[in-house]
Amino acid sequence: RVVLGRHLEAIGALLRDACKRVGIRMSEAPLEWSVFYQQFKDRKWESVCLYNSPSDPWMDPFEEWHSSQDVPGGNNEPGWHNKESDELLVKMREEFDDDKRNAMFHRFNRIFHEEQPFTLLVHGKVGVLMNKRFQGVQIRGTGRQPVDFWVKPEDVLHR
Repeated sequence: RVVLGRHLEAIGALLRDACKRVGIRMSEAPLEWSVFYQQFKDRKWESVCLYNSPSDPWMDPFEEWHSSQDVPGGNNEPGWHNKESDELLVKMREEFDDDKRNAMFHRFNRIFHEEQPFTLLVHGKVGVLMNKRFQGVQIRGTGRQPVDFWVKPEDVLHR
C-alpha cells in the first residue's frame, strides 16, 4: 500500500502501472493532508510518495539521515542506518575546510545513491516573485541568494 497526498495521485497511477508490469500488486490510499501527515509521522506506511522541497539549498542532511534521528517524530522517516554515513554526517558539521567538507558530502551522496533509502522521482520548478525595486536578481540552481540582489537607496521603503 502506498500512501499519497491528494496532489500525487497521478504519480500513484504511474507507479501502479510500473509495478503491475513487473508482477507487483500495488494499491493506493489517497488521504487528506492532515490524515496523511499524521500517518506519515507515525510511520504507518509501507511506502510513501511525497514532494520534498527544502527551503535552504545549503541544508544539513544530519537531521534527515543520521540514524540517531530514527526515533518517533524524528526526521529519518525511512529509518535508514549506515555507520559510515553517520560518521560523515557528524564530521561534515565539524569541518571548516570547504574542499574537505565537499569531499565528505560527495562520499555521503555516493552511499545514499547506492543504498537508496529514498527514491527521488522528480524535481519541481520553483517560481520566484520579487518586486521590481530589487536589482541584480539572479536565480541559480541553488536558488536565490541575498548576495545576488540589492535595492537602490531611493527605492528603500523602510529606513
